[in-house]
Amino acid sequence: MEAVLKAFYEQQPSASVPQERVSFGTSGHRGRSIERTFNASHIYAITQAVVDYRCEAGYQGPLFLGFDTHALSRPAWECALQVLAVNKVPVFVEKDHGYTATPLISQAILHHNYPDDQVAPDVALADGLIITPSHNPPDDGGIKYNSHHGGPADTDATGWIELRANAYLLRQLEDVHTVPVDEAIAHAQEYDFTAHYVAKLGSVVDIAAIQDAGLALGADPMGGRRCRYGKR
Repeated sequence: MEAVLKAFYEQQPSASVPQERVSFGTSGHRGRSIERTFNASHIYAITQAVVDYRCEAGYQGPLFLGFDTHALSRPAWECALQVLAVNKVPVFVEKDHGYTATPLISQAILHHNYPDDQVAPDVALADGLIITPSHNPPDDGGIKYNSHHGGPADTDATGWIELRANAYLLRQLEDVHTVPVDEAIAHAQEYDFTAHYVAKLGSVVDIAAIQDAGLALGADPMGGRRCRYGKR
């Protein structure tokens, strides 16, 4: 993975090359650092575009940020934090900076925006970024944007973010600013995604019925990031 990580920081994608542009599929951008389709420049541009979109859409609440076990996810998480911190976006990350499965980010957004399943009056809307290429190979990278409803942002939002991010790439990130990684991490607030998620399970799953059934269950942790939740 050394070559993959080296390429992430050192390879410079060009928005003038179609294959190297930011391209949102199902709510996110995916790629490979050695092919210049998922590099630090992509993350800086996408995160700044998300910051801009938040301003346009009126989001003033926190942004929930998570990452998975893929090799490029932690580096991309740090890059995103560098941009969010310089823009003074309030950010919540997993306690002890652990891995975060996508459903936990979704639940955190919903819990903030719609406590008790009701629209909270005058709530400062929250959204989220998840650094994951889902089931893609270990050397792939990905970043997804979830809007106020907790699920993947619609194509209007992702199209807007994609265009803005590619504009930043075309200008070689001259309008994108960052702070040092240590300062960026210190800016983020820790949030116990696991505790909040587990506390809500009883409202949607009949846990007692499962316990009484005496079933022996197995779970695929999908790369490892779900191991912690399977132990609960």
